[in-house]
Amino acid sequence: MPEAFPTIVQDFGYSPIAPALWRTDTASGLVERDLSLDQASHQVLLGQHLRAAGVVTQSDSLISADAPFVFLFVLAGRVTLAHDGGVAQLNQLDAATRYGTGGSVTLGLSQDAEIILMQGASGADEAFGRGGNGEWTFSIEDEDVYISGDGPRKFFKYRDLGVADATQRRIHIHIVRATEPSESGGTGWHSHSMGQLFYVLRGWADLAVQNRPSVRMLTGDAMCLGARMKHDVPAFSRDYLVLEMCIPADYDTVDTVAD
Repeated sequence: MPEAFPTIVQDFGYSPIAPALWRTDTASGLVERDLSLDQASHQVLLGQHLRAAGVVTQSDSLISADAPFVFLFVLAGRVTLAHDGGVAQLNQLDAATRYGTGGSVTLGLSQDAEIILMQGASGADEAFGRGGNGEWTFSIEDEDVYISGDGPRKFFKYRDLGVADATQRRIHIHIVRATEPSESGGTGWHSHSMGQLFYVLRGWADLAVQNRPSVRMLTGDAMCLGARMKHDVPAFSRDYLVLEMCIPADYDTVDTVAD
């Protein structure tokens, strides 16, 4: 049996991009919005969508050396990540993960850069463990690494971003891409034993969560679901592409019906 890691994401959170409140991060000069992850995780895991403000930006204040987990995903533009072990050049749909506290990090962002940045709260060792060595791992966009789902998920392809291996299976993050319209009306009602976050990268998806109004999630929208929250994705666009985080990496899925 795999070790029972905490789900971290415990509650519902919804952060649509259209009415989002953007603010300027005074230290970096980037504009940012909250992805509701801190609320859904009770401040254990923080999530930001950050944009360069039309100028090339360099900052050593965005990533905390004390964060027990860091995940960076490039939405647009180019990002340079300079760390103790070297320098990495990241482009659209590339990702970087650090598990464990580490040294200083300097990020360089092109003038059109946008990123998602998720960090574990300093001191949250109970949630993230102490097994990380603080090294960075990288996942580069490559069409050849997408694999097809099977069974009820055969209309999706998946790209593993390497986070599960880096975090000793505490966290799994992948990109999910629609390959064809669903013949059966979507995923059907189901629930998981893990907490999760969705961030729509392209297209749209209708998402129903029990006891909440159904929403059409558009590009840039984010949603968090706690463990065992019943939900359904009855329809999605042919070009649907979503970033999905699952905590922990090993979980069960139960098909169900809405009450």
